[in-house]
Amino acid sequence: SPDIVATAGSLLKTILEHNDERMKCLFLTGAFFFILSYPGSNFVQLAHLLLCSHQRQAFHSADDAGTKTKLAEKSFLGSILPESLLHILE
Repeated sequence: SPDIVATAGSLLKTILEHNDERMKCLFLTGAFFFILSYPGSNFVQLAHLLLCSHQRQAFHSADDAGTKTKLAEKSFLGSILPESLLHILE
């Protein structure tokens, strides 16, 4: 149901936005792939979750974390989506 998806996206965002340790590991759960494969049209809450989380993922080494300059390099979604879509998300 579309309402369940919207509520789940909102709930995840609320829980994770103030929990940095869990937020950094969201990419390990497969949540980004499930979000991007969702066929529904009610994408607002899921987009909010992507916005608050895509640059906060710990998918690169600590040495590389501060040296990235392009949005596609900073974002976990940079390997999945074109950089132009990441700029739209921002």
